[in-house]
Amino acid sequence: MDNLFKNIINNLVIRNKIFEYVENDSICDCAFHHGWSVIENDPYLLIQYNFIDILLNQYFTKNENILTDLPQRYRTSSELAAEQPIERFIIRAINYNRLSVLKFLFDTRKLVLVSFKYINVWISYAAQRGYLEIVQYLYQHPQFKVYLNEKHNNRTFYEASKSKNIQLIEWLSKNVELSAKPISFNSSPIECATQFGNSEMVKWLALNRPMDSKEQVVELCIGGNKLDILEWLDSHGFIDRNMKSINLEFVIEDMKVETIQWVLDSDYHIKFGQRTFSFAVSKGLLDFIKWMDQRDKSLVGKQDLHIVINSYQFETIKWLHVNNYFIENAPPLSILRTPDSKLPTTLPLEIVRWVHENRTEGFSEYFFECAAMFSLEIVMFLHSIGHGRVMSMALEYAARYQKLDIVQFLHSNTPNILRALKFHNIIGRAGLDVVKFIHNNRTERCWTTLCVDKASKNGEFEVVKFLIENRTEGCTQKAIRYSKYFEYDEITNYLLDHKLCEDEPSDDDFDINSLENTSIDEDEDGSDYTEDEDEDF
Repeated sequence: MDNLFKNIINNLVIRNKIFEYVENDSICDCAFHHGWSVIENDPYLLIQYNFIDILLNQYFTKNENILTDLPQRYRTSSELAAEQPIERFIIRAINYNRLSVLKFLFDTRKLVLVSFKYINVWISYAAQRGYLEIVQYLYQHPQFKVYLNEKHNNRTFYEASKSKNIQLIEWLSKNVELSAKPISFNSSPIECATQFGNSEMVKWLALNRPMDSKEQVVELCIGGNKLDILEWLDSHGFIDRNMKSINLEFVIEDMKVETIQWVLDSDYHIKFGQRTFSFAVSKGLLDFIKWMDQRDKSLVGKQDLHIVINSYQFETIKWLHVNNYFIENAPPLSILRTPDSKLPTTLPLEIVRWVHENRTEGFSEYFFECAAMFSLEIVMFLHSIGHGRVMSMALEYAARYQKLDIVQFLHSNTPNILRALKFHNIIGRAGLDVVKFIHNNRTERCWTTLCVDKASKNGEFEVVKFLIENRTEGCTQKAIRYSKYFEYDEITNYLLDHKLCEDEPSDDDFDINSLENTSIDEDEDGSDYTEDEDEDF
């Protein structure tokens, strides 16, 4: 069957017919992205898609190929620069495990390069992928031995520990000269294998190279949540608990809850500090917080309520308050982030009420504006205690996040306005219900063609339709450019059907940024609006 396939592929007429069909029908990934005329002349693609017979028997028989070009490149560039294309080709062959290509270059064509002095890098690529045969071939080839030394061997051994090929690591340990305790990139092979979660490799290295450094193994297991490796090493006596402590400061942000619990249940000596404590606070890990509090309160320091409140960990907030962990005499709270949808809907208001009743920080006007993004209840509560009496951007936030109920409340109870500079962006994002309310109830005279343009940009078809049918400003040609670029076909068809824009051919190379910062985005006062301000309400 293999010979039949090769005969078919090597037949130029049949092959071109096959690839013409495959390319048109998008069956083969390589043909979908590249026509055969491209593939057969590109040695990198021939390697990638494993057309090795074509590469060796046809591409390299052409008068011009990556090898015949080499003498000319030597004349015009330095030796290393001239060899870059062939070196990239060799690395591609190694990365795709094409041993036959390497044998063709070094045995059949007797290729000799100045780049051979980087053979250790090539071997490292093969080792980290677990390609035993390529590693053996390169180590045993007479051309390369002169360039390899103990330092290079250590690097290869280290890279091999990233793979899952035990045969490779065994072969290297028996056939290449290694340091007594090989170290690369400040890590031993077993530490590297641990980092990559290669449990079988870790076991082999522990049993066969017991003297290699394991100084970082515990932290790597904890930080990488690889408890199976740690438990095996511990149960087989490879961890000296009398000499080893775990510093959570280096790994806490990567630890899962079950890993944290494992650490707390163990009898290791645990080191922690402000970073660990703050992480536990942000995640609401109250048992962990209490555990640190009982061991050494002086290590963790005071917490900032500005940060903690946005974790929405109510029980943690109350515990920190009772135990005097918050910074005293802090300025008013300034930011309230939109909570996760999984939280109980009443929780944010409960926390805000509690802070008002139990803490002295108070709230800034920006806190009020942030609440306008998501919670009518918090907006109403803050308004009841004196916020929202001065001009702010709360109304703009509420409109931009399509919160009609909040828009209605702020419209009736605050002096907020919609600024001319931001008006078109707000309308473009506000959604139909909010746009209708603003159209029917607000008195700002900021309506321009940009409103429809921005609604088109954001895919708000109903807003585009409403503004065209109920207002007189219309739109510009930018509206259809936006809708075509973002493939909002419904908007595009509407604009064309109502002759609001002229049709334009699609352009795959069109730069959306070319629509910004042009005269069409210039405000009446002559100041230029930049698209970066879209998010700056």
